[in-house]
Amino acid sequence: ALARQSYGAMLQRFPDQPDALLALAGLEFQAGNYDQAERLYQAVLAMEADNGTARTSLAALNAVQGRPLAAIDQLQAWQQQQAEQGIHHPQVARQIQQIQENLLLQRGIQPPWERF
Repeated sequence: ALARQSYGAMLQRFPDQPDALLALAGLEFQAGNYDQAERLYQAVLAMEADNGTARTSLAALNAVQGRPLAAIDQLQAWQQQQAEQGIHHPQVARQIQQIQENLLLQRGIQPPWERF
């Protein structure tokens, strides 16, 4: 609660601070306030369209809300945009793989490397 108040006060004084918006969005995400977190991440993307933290966090938000395919699509689109610029983020590939694995496990499909 204190962190939320602090970031809120900072944003009242400096409303265009993407780092403060990201931090507040992270707090809202952890608290389960997904609509508020999404709104804050979208605000960051409106300021900085290439903000990787906001993009990957929005994908994680979709995954947590039961939309893993949308999350994968978002991450793959971001990965493609970055590849076109010659940028490679291995953590994005890992996040895609993790969401895919969780989706398979939810559907009762065990990956071959986990079979005993």
